[in-house]
Amino acid sequence: MVSFRPIPAIRVKNKVLWKSRHELPFKVKVGGSAAVYFATPAPSPAESHGVLEGLFQHGRSATFGKAWFKGPGGLYRDIDLKGIGHISVGHEPPVKHISPLAQAAAPGTLGLLDRSDAELERNMAHKFLKVGIRTALPIAIVELHEIVDESGHRISIEEARSRGMLHAETKQPVVLVRAFLKKERISNLLDVKGREMRAMIDDAKAVLKREQKKSRSMTDKEYIKWFAQNLGQQIALMHNKGFVHGYLSEHNITLDGRIVDLDSVEKVSKELRTPGEQYAVRRDYDCAKDALDLFWICLPRPLGLTHSSEELHKVFADSYRGTRRPDMQWIVQHE
Repeated sequence: MVSFRPIPAIRVKNKVLWKSRHELPFKVKVGGSAAVYFATPAPSPAESHGVLEGLFQHGRSATFGKAWFKGPGGLYRDIDLKGIGHISVGHEPPVKHISPLAQAAAPGTLGLLDRSDAELERNMAHKFLKVGIRTALPIAIVELHEIVDESGHRISIEEARSRGMLHAETKQPVVLVRAFLKKERISNLLDVKGREMRAMIDDAKAVLKREQKKSRSMTDKEYIKWFAQNLGQQIALMHNKGFVHGYLSEHNITLDGRIVDLDSVEKVSKELRTPGEQYAVRRDYDCAKDALDLFWICLPRPLGLTHSSEELHKVFADSYRGTRRPDMQWIVQHE
């Protein structure tokens, strides 16, 4: 897909800590090594390197390859590696050096993923998929024994620590291998235009046709309506099960209608006993509507004119209301 940009990467030493029990399109063995690549700011002829596919605003992940397979929650194609360096598509070079994050609110290392965060995202994804909420499928968690420094050389995790590249809170850097049907998010529509945007939308419709086993792709109008309908249903399912995303935005909703990046998800009582829980649910709902607005605004004309934003809001609200528990209808009473 033209929306992706090439990211140079070097294969690094690693060990597989966990793998999905579901059948995968490639072999992964716990305790063994996986074909994991780490983004490099300075490709070196002396190193065995490959090319990953990066997207704007995806700061520490890139697509490793594509392989169709069926798993919990539907069909999958795009295989993604998360925690493989500081990637900044749109800048030169597209890979920056690893460094500690100083903010107290988010301690960690820029470009890396700690094992505890990877396990949290994996566990939450399993809960979502089990109850029918569309999200990315975790495939494996791989411990990094090496990363790549600013000169493009592989160095051990111990050396990286000694050089002050890792935050003290980064206890065990790992790569989370995930599968998407279509990795691009609503926010990626901001980064393309013309034929590139048309290709992105057409690909979303094509993969959904394959997943839904339809004889033809949705028309533009059908796709836009399906997107709003599906989003309302997915948010309602999440709330019915007592989960709030907490950071729902255009960057966390894929173009095939999955809610992703689940490290901010929290559990609330299904009865929403406290004002804080009620606010969190309402915020999810409002943020999803804002993301839907951006989706509509970004679509190329006349594609975006097949519905008005008010029409999409109604489709979204009706779908949410139709899926939400009867005792929680107050959330959309004013719609």
